[in-house]
Amino acid sequence: MKPFIKPRPAHPTATPPPAPEAPSVTPGELSILALASAIADPAERAAYLARACRDDDALRSRIEERLGARAGREDAERPQAPAVIRAQQITSPSQAGHAMALVPMSAAQLANATAPPIRPNTIPWLAASLLAAAAGALAMLFFIEKAKRAEAESEAISAQSETAEARQQQSQAEAAALSTQTAAERTGQQTRQQRDDALAAAEKEKSSREAEAAVRAKAEERMKSAEAAAIAAREEALREKTSADAARNAASTTLAETLAALAAAQMDARNFPAAAQSAQQSLELRTALGATGWPVVELRALMGSAFLQASRDADAAREILAAATAIETLGTPATEMDKARFAAATKRILQFFTVTGRRKDGAEWRKKFDALARSQNGTEPPP
Repeated sequence: MKPFIKPRPAHPTATPPPAPEAPSVTPGELSILALASAIADPAERAAYLARACRDDDALRSRIEERLGARAGREDAERPQAPAVIRAQQITSPSQAGHAMALVPMSAAQLANATAPPIRPNTIPWLAASLLAAAAGALAMLFFIEKAKRAEAESEAISAQSETAEARQQQSQAEAAALSTQTAAERTGQQTRQQRDDALAAAEKEKSSREAEAAVRAKAEERMKSAEAAAIAAREEALREKTSADAARNAASTTLAETLAALAAAQMDARNFPAAAQSAQQSLELRTALGATGWPVVELRALMGSAFLQASRDADAAREILAAATAIETLGTPATEMDKARFAAATKRILQFFTVTGRRKDGAEWRKKFDALARSQNGTEPPP
């Protein structure tokens, strides 16, 4: 019996071309495609794609291409009505016979032609959209979980690195502590040696100190005699300094009185700037000598009048008010010289208030000066 051999075809069948590899679709793109395919209104679909894709034009073009391909497949699968005449257009037997004459068809063909178009069922697409959304959510959860796991692994690696670093630092600290302990022991030995050396030096110094005690006693005696001589010399220098200070004070007093007399003469000669300068120099000398009382009051009143005549009103007011306040503080003058100084000073003070137009202040000071004058004449007791 011969084996059965399948006959070869006359023409070998062509190998079908390989199907094009479907482009990869991310979960986010799949979710956008599913939700966009469920929107029937083209305007609403375009608005949704604009919001979902934002600035990614490539993503939007891919999704629109897939939506267009899906719409083409749906239109191809939907049954079409005859192109010549439709069943809805047949209204009379003559038209029906005419239609049958134009396009001969069977009863089944006529029924298919006159049947309303089949509406596509959107439930599978909605289910697919929900499945795509769920897949996108699961993918997102997977990515989040993966990111968390990577972060946890990174934290674990960081913790291990920190632990290793802490162990290294602990080892370094132990080594440093050991080194410090060794250095402390070495320092202790050096300290003990230094203490022994110090004790030996102290004993040696003690013996030398005892030997130097006699020398120090003699030196103290010589020092006491030298101190006595120094004290005597200092006292002599102090006496000389006192006499020199007295002479200098006397000379300064004489110079101050001479400058005061010069200022009065310059006032009489109407050389007011020079008189103010001379009076100011005399006042500075008296202030340096610690002088107070009526000579200073008379000098301040004189200097205020000189400032007033030299158009230095502010300086004049300062000196006049200082003189008037000093008169009120000093009270009634006791000697004839002080009485003369009191009269000259009060005259210049009242003249200042008259010239400057401060008559009210001048009247008040006049009352005070009159009361002091009456008390020095014995007409009424001093205030």
